[in-house]
Amino acid sequence: MSKGIHNLAELGYLEISSADQDKRVKYCSLTESGLAYAREKEGEILAIEKKVIDKLGFDRAALACQILAEWSDLLSKEIANLKEKKQK
Repeated sequence: MSKGIHNLAELGYLEISSADQDKRVKYCSLTESGLAYAREKEGEILAIEKKVIDKLGFDRAALACQILAEWSDLLSKEIANLKEKKQK
């Protein structure tokens, strides 16, 4: 993931900055050219998403999104718990 982010930065699509408190924490934001590129690709990506939703059906696609959101939330909490335990 890091390599992909750095590639996008080298192409001028992303700007990477560090957090003041912890230099290991990085923030990414789209540059003007990155925003233009994203807007250019938005329609194509939405069309692909629509095809997938049509194949899965709206209810199953919504359930998949819900499960992925829960997965991400639980994973983040477990990682935070692990970090807390290591700091003690």
